[in-house]
Amino acid sequence: MSNFSIDSFSRAIINIINAPTYSDISIETAFHCVLCLINIMDIFPTSVNIIINCQGVSALSQKIQNLEYIDLAEKAIKALEKISSESAVSVLANANLDAILNIMDFFDLSVQTSIFRMLSNICFNLNREDDLRKLMPMIPTLTNLFEIRGTSDKHSEIFELMCASFQSICDSPLRFKDPYTNFAIVSKYYEEINAFGIMDK
Repeated sequence: MSNFSIDSFSRAIINIINAPTYSDISIETAFHCVLCLINIMDIFPTSVNIIINCQGVSALSQKIQNLEYIDLAEKAIKALEKISSESAVSVLANANLDAILNIMDFFDLSVQTSIFRMLSNICFNLNREDDLRKLMPMIPTLTNLFEIRGTSDKHSEIFELMCASFQSICDSPLRFKDPYTNFAIVSKYYEEINAFGIMDK
């Protein structure tokens, strides 16, 4: 293991994931490559930064968009959830979250829960103004999802994750602006957030 290069290995794996999936063999290969990334992150937590630098978030996101290969898409979501726990901002910037939220109902409940865990990680780490701006267009989708699945018992964990996400969104302006010295700016953010009805939930 002393000669094992996580960097080189991760780059090779991500190149394979990025390759077109045009046959059963290429789909199976991409599936196992995503599993490899998940295992690498489990064994070497610092590898998350390497995977991000190798454009791994974008590669995984692309595989989620193609629902013809649902097993591959589900593993890609699991990998993104793991990345979001270490670098939520990278997932927000590169994972096309709005598209993932819009196709979420095609996945089973456990995968949907992974999506909401990823989202909760992102919302909890909205520490910069630019990050909140990137998330703002997704708030109407989140609000609609909250209305649809609400307090259903079978979605209890999702409900809790959504509540935590909304709370984090509402708290986020206070992380990058001092309300005592930037009252007008902070007030404007809360007006924008509340325009979606999020603070009424």
